[in-house]
Formats: sequence, structure tokens, C-alpha cells
Amino acid sequence: MGAPKHDYMKVAPPHSFIHVDDYEPQQLAQYLIYLNSNDTAYNEYFEWKSYGRIVDSNFYCRLCSFVQSPPTKSYDNLDSWWRSAGECQKNIAL
Repeated sequence: MGAPKHDYMKVAPPHSFIHVDDYEPQQLAQYLIYLNSNDTAYNEYFEWKSYGRIVDSNFYCRLCSFVQSPPTKSYDNLDSWWRSAGECQKNIAL
């Protein structure tokens, strides 16, 4: 369920997440109930905040703007683009 654990390990601080692959379903449920009733154990998942920092790359904002941007145009023949069909081409030095 979710992304593989190694993907989380690449971007998340150590001991900052719980991955379902580390537990059998019953064990995971019991552990989450334990964390819910034990503030000290629960808060250990946030200790990284005292030595780490959040890097906000605005990824989703940049992705959204990229998707909404008009496609980039390119031209293989600049001359044919510059001289549109039917335009007068007298006295043009290219």
C-alpha cells in the first residue's frame, strides 16, 4: 500500500514515518493505537524537526503552471516562418 519504503527513505527524515510494509495489519493497528495513547512515543516521529528543515520546492505549483502553459513552438525553417506565404519579398536581404 502506498509507495515503496525506499522511496520514502530518499526524501523523509529517519524515523519520521510509519510504513505499512514494516507491519502485519494487526500489528500496525495495535501500534497506531499505542501511539495514539502514548504522547512520548508519538512525538518521537517529530524529533527530526529539531535538527532538520523543510525544503519547500513548490513542486505542485510549478507542475500546475507547467501543465497550464501553452506548448513551446519551434520552427525547422525560420525563413519560411518569417516569410509567410503571399507576402511581398522585394528588397529583402536575408
